[in-house]
Amino acid sequence: MKKLSRFLAVVIAVLAPSVGLGADRRDFVTTDARMVVCINVSALMSSPLAKVEGNPVRRLADSLDASAKYFDLNSTSAIEQLWIVVGESYPRGTLIVAQGKFDPDRVRRQFQELARTRKSGVRLSWENDYALLSVEVPHSTQPIPGVPGNALIANSGPEFILAAFEKETLLPALTRAAIAPTNNAPVPMLEKLDANAAISWVALVPPSLAAPKAAFAGGDQVFGTIELTHGFVAKSTITTTKGADEAQAMAGRLSEAVKQTLQLLPTLSQSSMDPKLVSWLSAALKTARISVDDNRVNMVIDVGLGDQKPAR
Repeated sequence: MKKLSRFLAVVIAVLAPSVGLGADRRDFVTTDARMVVCINVSALMSSPLAKVEGNPVRRLADSLDASAKYFDLNSTSAIEQLWIVVGESYPRGTLIVAQGKFDPDRVRRQFQELARTRKSGVRLSWENDYALLSVEVPHSTQPIPGVPGNALIANSGPEFILAAFEKETLLPALTRAAIAPTNNAPVPMLEKLDANAAISWVALVPPSLAAPKAAFAGGDQVFGTIELTHGFVAKSTITTTKGADEAQAMAGRLSEAVKQTLQLLPTLSQSSMDPKLVSWLSAALKTARISVDDNRVNMVIDVGLGDQKPAR
């Protein structure tokens, strides 16, 4: 569980008052990106759900705490934003960026200490004066599709810690991090990111899911936010390329998918999945409201705190 927490925090989490990387460092998000997720760590850590057991926000908060300790950061507040950028050839090209305030010498010393103890298969190598930490990806991250056996992590100056699954993705990103922001061509999909949300995402619908009779047939883009101020409010929008009729049909398929998921969840509580988390997910999906606005399908999930009490 500890290895999973560390990996999720730095490599999967997935993931400040404003989203500085999206506004100031667009060179991290290249034009071939298919999905971008940004996480406002301050908003997540200070949310009420981060102090309540049995929900994904608490799990991510715990992972971030574990990550800060793993890399010998002063505190989790050193990490301001987490970014996940996925390209066309997932998992190849996936880049994870932690942006914040770091002590490069301290991070490098911790890399060396982790490599010296060789815990969790950690190895240290050097490339262009960068210390690259290779970390085993726990088998427990499956069934996340296609996750390789190792991830590479590196520090770039006082502002960035980056991770990728291969050098070909990590090294160019390190180079971009080391120079001043450039005026690269804007990436249109970034316009859908909400800089004020706790979590925001945008993705292009894969051709396989947008094909006729597929789940998101005619789908073009998916974007949304999660707000955590007074509970958990997730808003998602799927845009279609074929107008209102296709949007209505997609809304029907989405409603059916929600029903099928609710039927499946009880079986998950009988497996290794935390029953509290399964219960929370079930309650969340039962609040799902789906509507159509012209060529857009909107879904809102709104879970209040109710009578849940903070656990810490």
